[in-house]
Amino acid sequence: MSARSFLRLGAPAAATLGVVGAVATPAAADYNYGKVLDGGNYIGTVYWNRDPWNSTPGDSMQMCDTYKDGFGLEARLIVNGAVDRVATTAGHNSPYCSPWKSGDLPEGHWYTVKAYKVKGGVYTYLDDYLFMS
Repeated sequence: MSARSFLRLGAPAAATLGVVGAVATPAAADYNYGKVLDGGNYIGTVYWNRDPWNSTPGDSMQMCDTYKDGFGLEARLIVNGAVDRVATTAGHNSPYCSPWKSGDLPEGHWYTVKAYKVKGGVYTYLDDYLFMS
């Protein structure tokens, strides 16, 4: 696994540690994603863009909801134990992708993104993803 890979952490995390995927783009090593699953069903995707590319800012994430179930999806980037930024599809009909949420991060570090489904202000944890800046 290269330093530019990303990891999906499931429950229990140690049992499911592994590479999930990367999108084939000119900056493929910098543009990664994690499939968001709920009970084994694919319901969306969390995207990570490590370095600026075209009009997408670096150190940015985006959440896309592809499943018409009445729930929104939310991604929370955790930095030093606190939520640094949030990308959400809440309040929008599926299919929908949030705007890119960005901000400068130190290079060469792994960051956790927590995925949730949300409806009526109630959040249900789905999974953790690790991305490298």
